[in-house]
Amino acid sequence: MQQRGINMAAVDHDFVEALGITMLKGRDFQEDMPSDTLLGVIVNETMAKRLNWNEPLGKKVELQGRDGTDYLKATVVGLMKDYHQRGMYNEIETLMLIYQNNNRVVYAKLGDEDVQGTIRYIESQWN
Repeated sequence: MQQRGINMAAVDHDFVEALGITMLKGRDFQEDMPSDTLLGVIVNETMAKRLNWNEPLGKKVELQGRDGTDYLKATVVGLMKDYHQRGMYNEIETLMLIYQNNNRVVYAKLGDEDVQGTIRYIESQWN
């Protein structure tokens, strides 16, 4: 069997709602729940299937700590519906969301009205 990694994304409590992701079981991250901000994760359907998790809620996963030596046991708090995180032409892959309030990555969902103007606005706010 070929080993494959798990795709992870660090997101905050607004990510699921902002992108319109459907939660199938459990819940989204909640900013006021310290257990979510420290040791909660959300997984997609593909990850649950790959790991043969019929009931993913409450499953434990090991996350490597920031210094690379310690490991944390995180708990699955939500199962999200699969979505194309890498574009519509790519296969849906495993995905695990971890909570991180301060990121260097911004996710934005754009409508089809004035896309270039919206991008310019986002760039000006970012700068």
